[in-house]
Amino acid sequence: MKILAISTSALPSPSNGYGGLENVLYDTCEGMAILGHEVTLITTNDSSKLGIHEAIGADGKSTGGVLDVKTAGPGGWGIQFERDMYFNYKEFMENQFGEGQGLILSMNWFGYPYLSLGGWRNVQLPNGQIMDIPAHPKMKMIHVIHGTTGLGGQKIPSTVKFPRLVGVSRPQAAFLGSQFGFPVRHVHNGIKIPPKPETWPPHEDFYL
Repeated sequence: MKILAISTSALPSPSNGYGGLENVLYDTCEGMAILGHEVTLITTNDSSKLGIHEAIGADGKSTGGVLDVKTAGPGGWGIQFERDMYFNYKEFMENQFGEGQGLILSMNWFGYPYLSLGGWRNVQLPNGQIMDIPAHPKMKMIHVIHGTTGLGGQKIPSTVKFPRLVGVSRPQAAFLGSQFGFPVRHVHNGIKIPPKPETWPPHEDFYL
């Protein structure tokens, strides 16, 4: 299968130190490549393994799977970085996956790939220009969301009839469902982080 994986704009994939999302996605890509899938990973331009390399099995030999790591944008965290990163890979994603050939696995923070799935009018580009993004309803996408509802405060357009959205906890899934108006499933992120009311979150109910 042809698979496009999209990492965050916060850290390289794999990261140089701690980077839960980035490391999980990179390991997932390696595993999918070992299984023989054609995997392309969109990551930041400071990733250490940019370029094309073959996945290596436990015996140290090539498995024949190729993981193609593409430069996508600046390292940094936040809505602006994710937005700029999206416009760097948007054309590639739409051309390669817009007609439903293959699967997109998005694990970035704010879900900008949904713009290409459902379309959007009057979107401001990083250079200040305004454009309309046509919908690609055949695009097959799964988005694991870790951040807020994102999209700069905009909601997923109504043209996306069957959103594929996964939260990383039961409270987050419930919150996202209340914001977007459709049921959201969850898969626990597997990292136990005890709440620290004195620092983060400000109160227990806010912890997603």
